[in-house]
Amino acid sequence: IPARQVSQRSAYMLAVCDDIGSAAYDKTSVALTLVEELRAARRGYVPEGALQARFGHDLSEGSSAEDFIQLIADDRCAGDMTRAE
Repeated sequence: IPARQVSQRSAYMLAVCDDIGSAAYDKTSVALTLVEELRAARRGYVPEGALQARFGHDLSEGSSAEDFIQLIADDRCAGDMTRAE
């Protein structure tokens, strides 16, 4: 995320929505931020069971955002976390 961005949170949200080019940010940081944001805003923001249906895992699994992404990587990307992001 460019340092000159007024708000780093705003920059991460733009990256999550794919509104800025992927060369401008680190995909790992954006993926971790997305999981953390979803965990913080879970009630009413993400329909119950939506992530379970899509990825086979719920946000309550894994003790950290990195653990959650690693669970998905293990199941869908032969353990390659960079492909799961």
